[in-house]
Amino acid sequence: MGFFDLAVPLLDAAYDVLPTLPSPLLVTIILGFTCGAGSMWLYAAISPQAELTVLKNRVRELRQAISDTDDEDELLNLTRQLLAASFAHLRKVILPVVLSSIPVLFVAVWIDRQFSLVEPQPGRIVAINWEPPSIAVHPESADLVEAPGGLELTWPGSGHVTVPTVAADTIQLTMERPPALLHKRQWWNILFGNPAGYLPDQAGIDQISVEWPQRHWLPWGPPWASGPLAVFFVIIFAISMIIKTAVKLQ
Repeated sequence: MGFFDLAVPLLDAAYDVLPTLPSPLLVTIILGFTCGAGSMWLYAAISPQAELTVLKNRVRELRQAISDTDDEDELLNLTRQLLAASFAHLRKVILPVVLSSIPVLFVAVWIDRQFSLVEPQPGRIVAINWEPPSIAVHPESADLVEAPGGLELTWPGSGHVTVPTVAADTIQLTMERPPALLHKRQWWNILFGNPAGYLPDQAGIDQISVEWPQRHWLPWGPPWASGPLAVFFVIIFAISMIIKTAVKLQ
């Protein structure tokens, strides 16, 4: 479990105790509104708004002075002051922005786990691929058949695949409910864990990917830009901009 997975059990429990489970779209919209408003409230609470206002006004004054001057020496001096004020503004906002974004990432991880993939319809063919593709992975079930570039699983499938190891041994992976991605542990798993676990370090392959159907809510863009996470972040951005403008946050 990674750092941003710590809230997953809590959110799972809260979702499961609802008397009637709302639609994934409704849950995502509600969480998007909540996280957008909450992150802006947190940003306003921890950012030095008075200092940021002074710096913003200073930047505006320097830009106006630069546009009004024709003296090269004065222009150079004003440009230096403008850069200094702009970087000072950036230094004062970057930490509050990062801190106010952390709760959003906890929720985003849960939404991705809970809603991004849908279970295939019975009889659907699910493709299974691995890296590197030159390594032979052998099916051990009638539901799994070899196909160009990988294997094909007829859902709902069962059985195992045999994966070679670097020690000329083999390991078996169940395909009864295969994970979307199974890989060896990487450094970023400290932050974002893989709920399916990890391939052993001695496995001869680096990852196995299973092409589960993805949920699409937006009628445009590639799959990764039209699913629950895209809707979640679009709502957060819209709510954040509305609040920022309404209360004149810097």
